[in-house]
Amino acid sequence: MNTAGVVAGPAIYPPALIRSVIPLVIVWGLMAGAATLAHQPGAVCVTPVAWLIATWTGVKYVYVCASVGFRTSLVGPLVAGLLLGVYMAVVWLLGSAIMTAGETSASELAKARNLNIGMAVASVVFCTLFALGAGWLARYRLPRALEPARF
Repeated sequence: MNTAGVVAGPAIYPPALIRSVIPLVIVWGLMAGAATLAHQPGAVCVTPVAWLIATWTGVKYVYVCASVGFRTSLVGPLVAGLLLGVYMAVVWLLGSAIMTAGETSASELAKARNLNIGMAVASVVFCTLFALGAGWLARYRLPRALEPARF
């Protein structure tokens, strides 16, 4: 891989952080918000599948940094995934609070509380891990796989 002109970048490069997190925040917020306001719990219920979009966040962060000539550490994708995970946890909690009926029994509310805690923690953990893993692949593995073969 040609590393001429590549310099070590900052641990967290704010333009890359913004370009890797904000588009997903907007899209997921609009989709989950519209579905919740229409009283369709589907968008909130697919949150575990939506954690996979954190892989895009990690790759996008690394590629934005590479486009300006920075060699990034993995702190940036980790922070980007963490921010996305916290956002998804907040969306889950808000959607769950809106969808919970007012006359729900105490035992059902206790189950919902436990589920909400689990989903919030899992959102943060999985989004962070997926973004970090994808960032690692984009930073260390994919560039080598895309190099032309040398005979």
